[in-house]
Amino acid sequence: MTLPVQGSFTVAAADFNSDGSLDLAVSLRPAFGPSAFYVFFSAPAIGLFPTALNFGSQSVGSSASPQTVTLGNPGNGTLSVTSLVTSGDFAETNTCSGPLAPGEDCMISVSFAPTTVGTRSGTLTITDNNHGAEGSAQLVSLTGIGTSSALPPTVSSFSPASGVAGKSVTISGANFSGTSAVSFNGASTTFTVISSTQVSAIVPNAATAGPIKVTNLAGTGTSATSFIVRPKVTGFSPSSGSKGTAVTVTGSGFNSPANVSFGYDGKFNGTPATFTVVSSTQISTSVPAGATSGRIRMATPVGAATSSTSFTVKATAAPTLSFPSPPSGKVGTTVTITGTNFTGATSVLFNGVASAYFEGLSDTQLKAIVPVAAATGPITVANAMGSAASSASFIVKPKITGFAPAGGSMGTAVTINGNTFTGATAVYFDPTSSFKGTPAAFTVVSDTQISTSVPGGAAASSRIKVVAPQGYGISSTSFAVVSTATPTVNSFSPASGVVGTTVTLTGTNFTGTKAVSLNGTATPNFKGISNTQLAVVVPAGATSGPITLTNTLGSASSSTSFIVKPEVTGFSPTSGSAGTAVAITGYNFTGATSVTFDRTPATFTVVSDREISATVPSGTNTGPVSVRAPQGAATSSAPFLVN
Repeated sequence: MTLPVQGSFTVAAADFNSDGSLDLAVSLRPAFGPSAFYVFFSAPAIGLFPTALNFGSQSVGSSASPQTVTLGNPGNGTLSVTSLVTSGDFAETNTCSGPLAPGEDCMISVSFAPTTVGTRSGTLTITDNNHGAEGSAQLVSLTGIGTSSALPPTVSSFSPASGVAGKSVTISGANFSGTSAVSFNGASTTFTVISSTQVSAIVPNAATAGPIKVTNLAGTGTSATSFIVRPKVTGFSPSSGSKGTAVTVTGSGFNSPANVSFGYDGKFNGTPATFTVVSSTQISTSVPAGATSGRIRMATPVGAATSSTSFTVKATAAPTLSFPSPPSGKVGTTVTITGTNFTGATSVLFNGVASAYFEGLSDTQLKAIVPVAAATGPITVANAMGSAASSASFIVKPKITGFAPAGGSMGTAVTINGNTFTGATAVYFDPTSSFKGTPAAFTVVSDTQISTSVPGGAAASSRIKVVAPQGYGISSTSFAVVSTATPTVNSFSPASGVVGTTVTLTGTNFTGTKAVSLNGTATPNFKGISNTQLAVVVPAGATSGPITLTNTLGSASSSTSFIVKPEVTGFSPTSGSAGTAVAITGYNFTGATSVTFDRTPATFTVVSDREISATVPSGTNTGPVSVRAPQGAATSSAPFLVN
């Protein structure tokens, strides 16, 4: 130490600034001039070498050789290092465990272990008291490059193509070894690597419809198609409530729902409710008017889900009931019931028999399915506050659900199964639009069973009809009637008639008839009266000629012809003066020989078998229009009005 002037001085050493280091104070009395006082504080400094480390390239999952940073104290005070911290894929060990006196140094060993491919950066941060400033921070820049010999994965397919949260999905592709992540449209999930070509993953709760991604150190593979996340209802809260009660539905896959309903029973979807999608795992809704107790159902464009437990809808008043629509029907018919206070309905009874399926449409309407064993009687609706019955009875009609055997010849015993057979008055085989069918003897065994037999004359393909006072039921399929011999046609009566005339044929072996035609024109309307008689309706388009009957074993034709007479069904216009052109419509006009207006002959042209063009003759009066042909004459039922 060199003092500025000559003279006497006094020196004192102490930690004047309380930094833990000795400081020096000097009091000077120079030979000439005023006295002076000097204080010399000691202060640490920090020296770092180097201030940046570059580890170059290193395989992911391995560690590079450590590099060293030297930390020294070139100052004249004690250096205290309070912390050493690295960031990123870098770590350190050091010998800097205690204070560094002036001139001392320590070593920091830094290592690099990349966790992924690409440039990796970090920092070594040293906190100390450099230049006496507590908390001073010194930085060393750290860099390295992560490399890998692995190939990025490819996703070629997955199975199944859709599913709910929690479903296991098998993903197929290549380069799956070292897979570090699997996601469903961005939602991460747990997974198991089965092989380099297969991964098993669980659909996460937060998943939405979209591609599946598989990631390893070399990159990410994405499926070309989307996995469809189907909805799943896991719960709701509260578990009960009256109309308007707010309900929170929880689950997964609640993406773009189209419908939320209360009271799903497996047949009806339930009463629709208003709702708000809070997230893909939560929906906010409320109990709708008309809702009944049952499961909550949520439907999306990709599928529907129902709760495993039922929500209990509480009623607020006893119901009233006005009328059902329709007023009658068979077992299985859906009936709409009108009344009041239907929200929270607990049962619907048809004459005391409970319907398994009913659904509230609103607080004033519900629909129910007529149950098996229901009989004619009132409909009753009940809730927790009371019940009400319709003033009029709902009529339950017979219904045929099946029969056995499926076919047979005349006399074969047949068992008919169905509902509401009690009180049956008739059984017919092969009813048509024109005929009830061939009557059969029968016995009502129970309300659900009738015993009968194939009657003589039954047609080859015969639906079965059961008639009761409350209505009738017809089988949806036909009983196959088998003939036992080829038919014969001996005669028919009447010998002639217009289209629509019923003709009775007499012959043999008419049981099992499958077709009847007049001069080649088939008629769909025929009825076996017995094995020797059959009634048939003359079809439109029929012309004079033999009648042919075909059963399951062969055909036979009448030896004489049935004469199909002409018939006038109408004309247009309905009025006019002499010279007016009139179109006459009807049947069997081919070969017509004359046309008259009120017995006055007219000129005419036969346009077709069903149309004649005529001109109103001079001198005629208002009166009927007549057509004459070789097979007979026909007269209109209404007059042509002559102006």
